[in-house]
Amino acid sequence: MSKRNISIADTWTAVSQAYDDATARNPALGTDLRLVAAARSRMEYGGHAHFKRGELAVILSKAKADGVGGYVLEPLHRTTVKKAIDRMADAGLLVRGSWSEDLILPPFSVQFGSKQAAVTRCPKKPKGNL
Repeated sequence: MSKRNISIADTWTAVSQAYDDATARNPALGTDLRLVAAARSRMEYGGHAHFKRGELAVILSKAKADGVGGYVLEPLHRTTVKKAIDRMADAGLLVRGSWSEDLILPPFSVQFGSKQAAVTRCPKKPKGNL
């Protein structure tokens, strides 16, 4: 999907943040889908989705065999999380400058009230980045 295929005049609908949270935590689904679902489940004004340090890796945990016929959830490595964020930014589903503690949805995909959201700098992000 590219940004030029999306129009801010497109029809809007409401989404369930609880459903997106459940989708983000489902280890049977792909990491990229789960990452975007996690962002949507936490979206605040301006499209920012905040997470505590290491929390996103836990939400995106993968299932690992436990050796006795079951499985345990294992948090993703931070490099795996960063690569997924970069892929979703390249695809236009997250804004460049997103990181594991602040995923930013594109401004044309976020609307509160009657106005389109603007991309704002995250107060937690080191200086020089969104």
